[in-house]
Amino acid sequence: MGLTVHEADRHLRVQRAALAVYGAMTLLAITEAATIKGVAESPGSLSIVLIAGSLSVVIAHAWASVVAHRLVAGRRFTREEVLEELWFAGSFLAATAVALITIVASLPWESFDATVSLTVASLLGMLLVVGVAGARRSGSGRARALAWGLLDVGVGMLIVLLKDLLTLIDTY
Repeated sequence: MGLTVHEADRHLRVQRAALAVYGAMTLLAITEAATIKGVAESPGSLSIVLIAGSLSVVIAHAWASVVAHRLVAGRRFTREEVLEELWFAGSFLAATAVALITIVASLPWESFDATVSLTVASLLGMLLVVGVAGARRSGSGRARALAWGLLDVGVGMLIVLLKDLLTLIDTY
């Protein structure tokens, strides 16, 4: 049984929103891992790591979609399906844009620690906004929407804390 046009459109919007949230959470993990292990030690190197990480995920997602499409549908992508995949990439890259804008905005502070903290805060802020907006759109009241937003931030913080476990690697 196929989806109606409305259901298919809603399904695509859900997938794009999921990739934006996935992007923010992935970049939180990359930021923490790169700074804890000293891979990124300046705003420029952090920007490069985030861009490279984002492009890697987008390429992996796009290729996985091509392979899965051929496995499931048994045919090549149509032009419309290629455009859908580009929209998905854009959704993921929205989080990258938030992080990079934050890095550039933090340059006057001349403190890399401040840059990292602001980048993490901006990505967590993105999760809060997406969580609240999604809950409001689904009919939740303000208090419940805020709770959903805070839950999204909590999951993001869990990712940050899990990446902080990398510091234990050097001790064992």
